[in-house]
Amino acid sequence: MRNNNILNELSGEDAKRILKILADEDKKLAERIDMLAEELIATIDFLDISDSVFYDLDGLDVEELWDHSGKTRHGYVEPYEEAYNMVEQVLDQYITEYDKYIRLNKRRPAMEYMIGLISGLMEFDINGNSEFRDWAEDVADSFIHDYISKFKNDSQNAGLEDEFMQRIEKLKAEDQDI
Repeated sequence: MRNNNILNELSGEDAKRILKILADEDKKLAERIDMLAEELIATIDFLDISDSVFYDLDGLDVEELWDHSGKTRHGYVEPYEEAYNMVEQVLDQYITEYDKYIRLNKRRPAMEYMIGLISGLMEFDINGNSEFRDWAEDVADSFIHDYISKFKNDSQNAGLEDEFMQRIEKLKAEDQDI
């Protein structure tokens, strides 16, 4: 077997280009790559997503918030507004990933991903321990509302809305017990 050190050093884009070249050269290999990609996409664990969202949000630095809010040369920036922007920046990567599942018409993985995202926001809202969390009061609720609406409005999710809402309500009930 060849040394895989070079594979470990490839960027994601380099690896993707190599896979495309191999798939173009070999139809059987292309089918195998598609099958493996389908399996990978289908294995979304909402708890993993929830944990990632929670730790990314709880890791936001209150010093950065203070540095970018208050009186600036461009006027005054409310700390709440800046906290909202900082949370939004963190969540953008998650929404991009969710949108990928929608584009691929992977309804169930999209639902699992969105439930994980909302669960992480709920966890941050209730159990966030950072000083940043104190300045981000109600920010999570705003995003939760927006993301529930987003899921319901994505036409590919037709037929999953009831299950989605039941699971969200269950998460809310569990959070009330904390």
